[in-house]
Amino acid sequence: MGTQEKKDGVPEEKDRWSEERLREIERMGRTVSRCHKALVEATEESAFLNEVCRIFVEDGGYELARIVGADDAGGMYYRAAAHPGGDDVRRSSETSLVILPLKTEGMSLGLLEIRARGLRAIPNEETAILTDLADLLAFGIMALHNRRAFQRTEEELQKTLKHLRGALGGVIELSESVVEVRDPCTAGHQRRVADLARSIANHLGLPKEKIEGIRIASAIHDIGKISIPAEILCKAGPLTSLEYDQVKSHPRAGYDLLKTIQFPWRVADIVYQHHEQMDGSGYPLGLEGREILTEARVIRVADVVEAMVSRRPYRPPRRIDEALEEITRMRGVRYDTDVVASCVELFTANRYAFK
Repeated sequence: MGTQEKKDGVPEEKDRWSEERLREIERMGRTVSRCHKALVEATEESAFLNEVCRIFVEDGGYELARIVGADDAGGMYYRAAAHPGGDDVRRSSETSLVILPLKTEGMSLGLLEIRARGLRAIPNEETAILTDLADLLAFGIMALHNRRAFQRTEEELQKTLKHLRGALGGVIELSESVVEVRDPCTAGHQRRVADLARSIANHLGLPKEKIEGIRIASAIHDIGKISIPAEILCKAGPLTSLEYDQVKSHPRAGYDLLKTIQFPWRVADIVYQHHEQMDGSGYPLGLEGREILTEARVIRVADVVEAMVSRRPYRPPRRIDEALEEITRMRGVRYDTDVVASCVELFTANRYAFK
């Protein structure tokens, strides 16, 4: 009986059908797998589309694979366009051509054209797989669109930030020049305070945005001094109570100058508070402890240390060890304990020095 069945050809036909079916499954599985891999590895839209078309032809065994848009002139050229109309899946009369829409999120991105070799009819189950691949392709196109748009936005943002930093740097230099013209006795003070304050903030491990805010605010913290007469700022003898009141007005004057500028940081408030002290004995607001911004507490210590070691018309400079001893003695009273500890360690262990 076994010989007869073989002579009748039934087993041979079943074997051939099974082998062909297995090859078809392997072919489509390979095509689907490599299309997925292409999507995962895709970084640029044109290369992704060409790779997918190559996979359809070389791995899928199709005669033609094209991704076209409404203005397509032929070949593998893609341009996003509206769907030209018709059914979602359209076949040529030979049933060897399948045209699938590339649609995602309600948007039509073009068409995927697949033609089988030798006018082979593409069966329904194969068309269903190709339809799923068209959906995958549309998803990939949209994802790459979004990535490119994000990258463009990020590049434009970085360019804008670069221009803003440049402009801000110019404003800071101008501010420093104006203050120094008004108060030549403290030339370089704001720049040195800014460098020490930034170093303290880094040593404390503060977030980058706070560090940048500290750097900017400390570089212009005395801008309010432009409202004070030069003869008071450079007076060699003791100040009268009226003169001292005028000097104490500079944080408020700085705040008034800066409050309308849209900084990414609270620069105006930091400048306003840079003479506040932990026990409430500072000015002009009399804030205490945590009422004072962290940035202002950092600048307060840097400002005091730089002032003590610099020469003034009314006194000689003090040694850095004397300045550190003074802020250590007053930590927790006038100055923030953590900020003082960081400042002292910078000078003693890290060998920080004013430039």
